[in-house]
Amino acid sequence: MITNSSQKIRPVKLDDTNAINSLLASAWFAERSQLGWKWLFEENPAQGAHSPGFVVQNQNEEVVGFIGCCVKDFSHKGETLKAVSGHSHIAHPNQLHVGIKLIREVIKQNVGFGSYTLNNNEIAARIYPRIKNNISLFEPTANIVLQWITNPGLYITSGLRRRYHMMSNFRNSRNGKERFGKVPPLAASAFKLPNNTNLIADHTECSNEIDAFWAKLRHSDNLYTNRSSKTINWVLSNPDFKIPPIFITFEGSEGIEGWLLAVISKETEISAPILSVIDLISLPGKEAQTFPDLIRAAKSIATELNLEKLQIPHVRQVTINALVPELSAANIKNGPYNHAHGTFYSGYSSENLRNIWFQTPLDGDYAFCLRPFPLDN
Repeated sequence: MITNSSQKIRPVKLDDTNAINSLLASAWFAERSQLGWKWLFEENPAQGAHSPGFVVQNQNEEVVGFIGCCVKDFSHKGETLKAVSGHSHIAHPNQLHVGIKLIREVIKQNVGFGSYTLNNNEIAARIYPRIKNNISLFEPTANIVLQWITNPGLYITSGLRRRYHMMSNFRNSRNGKERFGKVPPLAASAFKLPNNTNLIADHTECSNEIDAFWAKLRHSDNLYTNRSSKTINWVLSNPDFKIPPIFITFEGSEGIEGWLLAVISKETEISAPILSVIDLISLPGKEAQTFPDLIRAAKSIATELNLEKLQIPHVRQVTINALVPELSAANIKNGPYNHAHGTFYSGYSSENLRNIWFQTPLDGDYAFCLRPFPLDN
């Protein structure tokens, strides 16, 4: 525990989550249910004894800052490694200086090969360069989002509403109410998918196939985050998912040769629902064969569900290269800042990790920090 005359930093407890939700709400970030926090803090197979996060308390013992620490298992040539993905980094508007203290506290934990974020916002992107030994990860692709508009009418309507709310300084929108609250039910038989792709209705029935796929990945020359059936079952069991995640496989002569995981989410409470990819992965060297068909399948589903767009929030250059048949300039959105930063520990070269680490959104916090679609609104 770190203290000074007026503040202290300590490991987070489940009892803190109401206060953390209040902080998240103050910045219009998505809140989690109590079951969601328990799932994230206590049920992550990789977390072990490591703290799931840290809070800052003021002199009145009020929580004024939080950073989550989701431990991830990785594999490289069969060797198991660990690292920490930060998430839900938030500070009270009157205590913004505690944000950098929380980042430094996470780095000091020295878990595995490093601590990183793949999903910081523009404000946080200005903080990370002030951290010693921090590097911007995977430039120039770390400011790129890939997107395909699947409902042009909804895209235009959503954009007009967003402009209206911006012009009114959000006085009619930041009231806890969700806009755009309808999505038709999922029905696997309703979708026309490319050959070799399948929409998996129940991933728990595919545990052996998932483990066989992961066994091939984990012994390859690339660094991959864990995709065992145990880990995938945990990821897809997030109790805050109101609609089950979408799981599409590409199957070939080697069984499952790639897959795409996606969730129906919203970028803000006033945004239309979209289909957000949280994992796009294949056997090494099969990206160009599998990724285009997986994206075509996901676009078909997003279109049938009347979602605004399909989006991949974090990509590496190898993914962009593999998706060339499905890409035009309109599908590549360049942001104004780098959303991926990290600090790596002794023995782990950032340049070496840059070459071997096959990152997808699953490596970060996207699987549990995207705004869930609210069925009850």
